[in-house]
Amino acid sequence: MLDLALAGKSAIPLLSGVVRPSGYPSAEIAYDSTTGSVAQVTDSNGGLWKISGSVYSGSSQVYAGAVLSGGPADYWRFAETGAADAVDQVHGGIARYNGVTLGTPNGPFADSTVAGFNGTSSSVSLPAAVSSHTGDADMRDLTVADVHTYYVMAGTTPVLVHNCGEPWMGENTYAKIDRDHGPNSSVSGKSKFDEGVDYDDLADHSANFPDRAQTTGTRCERICTSPNGKPIGVDQNGLPTNVYTVVTEANGRIVTMHPGIPN
Repeated sequence: MLDLALAGKSAIPLLSGVVRPSGYPSAEIAYDSTTGSVAQVTDSNGGLWKISGSVYSGSSQVYAGAVLSGGPADYWRFAETGAADAVDQVHGGIARYNGVTLGTPNGPFADSTVAGFNGTSSSVSLPAAVSSHTGDADMRDLTVADVHTYYVMAGTTPVLVHNCGEPWMGENTYAKIDRDHGPNSSVSGKSKFDEGVDYDDLADHSANFPDRAQTTGTRCERICTSPNGKPIGVDQNGLPTNVYTVVTEANGRIVTMHPGIPN
């Protein structure tokens, strides 16, 4: 027992060789003095085997997937393509860049540019919290102009109402999107989806992102990122982007859909 106790408290040198019963070495081992990993092995025939250090590689999408798999409340990559604002990869909200240089090379991943901050005046303004308003309004169809989230009183019980329905494709919506923003669209100056992009899939995926009232008009919009995080088209400036916008009526019927953020 004493020997076991002493063995647990004493430093043991690393294995430096393997000796055969005959007394001749079967292998000799040398270690890297910095990392402590095996650097080279000499076999019984005198052959020298050098072991290179571990090399890790992966794209920016691997990193993004690892972050999202942790279920973050929000995730701002600061590596947008074809967007002038920062996009929340979880909820699709927009943060405003101030004095930031987009498309800066030499970031942590070779396959992705980043947002460049100058260390003095550059900043990002996160979206404001939900605004609270108190007041009365006559409502028969639960629609209030320019207000899409509010409470109504059911007796003495406040009920949260949101009058932007879940997105759904109308009978002719697919054809309209393809005509205005499809890969073969003849409309100039507009964003275009890549060949093979399924608008129905994007519509279904957009339900995972919060909606908001458009800054003008009474429609709703959702700012989304593609299901796999990869580019799905080009924005109005012709830049590849994995962000797309879905515009709906209050009942959720999709009016249009296009790559990039709202103009």
